Amino acid sequence: MNSSASAQPGRPGLTGAPEGPAPGTASDFRVDDHGVRAPVAEAGTWQVAFDGRVVLSLDLTPDPDGEHASAAWVGTTVFYLDGRSSVELRRDDRVVEVGEVAFGDARPGDRVRFVDAQGGPVVIDKWGLAQRPFSTRSPDVAAFLAERALEMCRVAREDAGIELWMAFGTLLGAMRGGKVIGHDSDIDLAFLGEGETPAELHGEMTRLRRALSTAGMMTVNKTGSFVTVLFTAPDGSLASIDVYTCFHYGGLLYETASARAAVPREAILPLGEAEFEGLLLPAPADPARLLEVSYGPGWRHPDPDFVHRPDHAVRSRFDGWFGNVMRRRRDWEAYWDHHQQPGRPSDFSAWVRSRVAPGALVVELGIGRGDDAVAYAEAGLSCFGIDYARSGGRTIARRRGDFDRDRLSWTHGNLYDLRDAVSLAAQVARRSAAADRVLVARGLLESLRPQERDGFWVLVRMLGRGSRGCYLEIDESGHAGPARDGVWRFPVDRDEVRRRAAAAGAEVVEEVLVGAAASAVEGGTRWRMLLDWPGQSTTQETIP
Repeated sequence: MNSSASAQPGRPGLTGAPEGPAPGTASDFRVDDHGVRAPVAEAGTWQVAFDGRVVLSLDLTPDPDGEHASAAWVGTTVFYLDGRSSVELRRDDRVVEVGEVAFGDARPGDRVRFVDAQGGPVVIDKWGLAQRPFSTRSPDVAAFLAERALEMCRVAREDAGIELWMAFGTLLGAMRGGKVIGHDSDIDLAFLGEGETPAELHGEMTRLRRALSTAGMMTVNKTGSFVTVLFTAPDGSLASIDVYTCFHYGGLLYETASARAAVPREAILPLGEAEFEGLLLPAPADPARLLEVSYGPGWRHPDPDFVHRPDHAVRSRFDGWFGNVMRRRRDWEAYWDHHQQPGRPSDFSAWVRSRVAPGALVVELGIGRGDDAVAYAEAGLSCFGIDYARSGGRTIARRRGDFDRDRLSWTHGNLYDLRDAVSLAAQVARRSAAADRVLVARGLLESLRPQERDGFWVLVRMLGRGSRGCYLEIDESGHAGPARDGVWRFPVDRDEVRRRAAAAGAEVVEEVLVGAAASAVEGGTRWRMLLDWPGQSTTQETIP
């Protein structure tokens, strides 16, 4: 501990200082596969170091018991926690040495390593994503991205009629010292949208994205107002530049979903220039005004305790205006990135295959890697899969050449957005007559919060009537939150399924407890359920 710790206000024994709880010792902190737990007096933001290197920050919040504070590992952290590591927790000038911790199936000699595929060190950012901060990369990477940013500004201006400028952390780095901030990991650009409706603003971003794609750049949609452009950096790893739409509404400036403030148009336009990594890049007319909105009045000086907390109302409004394909998608994409090898088809798919006549179209919601989808195709069925994760469907990609496209295909879908759910239903309806299809979903409902399952039931209601039924496998056990594998799962109540099925015009005609013998010993509560619509007979369509 730093010697200055004895002069901290509130420490017991300090003459004239107010009394306060004594800080916990290392033995009061617990670090394991699930996260960090400490006495409630230690609530707050802590940096976590593995083998001496700070990798992420965690916000310990009070538990319901009132005696402890805890935080689960965020995002992709769990994929790296396999082995042993010396763990330290750091806050201000305090260092709590937790000691050697074994994670996962640690074997002797295995150490936890936070590195990317090229062996470069990564950190976990505030979104739970593994990132290569500029401080761990060659200076060539920052210079390379600055050149790409300048080229993007040219393409946007000449080919889309849009003026980009440096924004957020990039603008902050330019104003502080003319270069990237060490703990940052990408470049941020923005433009002032002129549209008066969300649809018009979305159209402007679409126009920009198409111009960048035509110029040979790889663009990835995140929302209708947020696009990421990916590049292969000089060190061989990916690097990115984010582009955001800003606009005025109701007299306030909205900076993507992170800020809403009274910033006049003249604080942005006409654009000026600022030095960044040896180049002159576009900057807003009054950079200080925008930086104060994002980082507070003390933006000129680094603040280790600063935490960006976007207003919930602003985020909710942006989701409604522009949609969002980021909500926990990155967790699932990281999961499938770490589970690439094909596996065996599930017992659930065998249950479905035994009941559905050859020639039917299986519409699989949540294909994951695609092992079941391939099994359906091999059994003489057609399969059209839908999944949220772009990195899913790996087994399908490997086997696609073995089947006609009509036999095995899949697409991305976002069930968090009812507009996308309706669009997906229309795609499926165009592919087949209702009497030729069956809906299946294994483990999908527990990946959605109860209040987020509307998109699934929209698909069921629109596609189920007249079909050969809907087959589900659900899990009533577990807890709401991230599992050991890093993805979120929530228990599913069978009564809820019955209620939602009835609202979709269906009824549950069969329920099967999975692994009844094991359930009696382990308390497992996995169920298979068959939904049917009155007036049609699913069972007549099955085979023995």
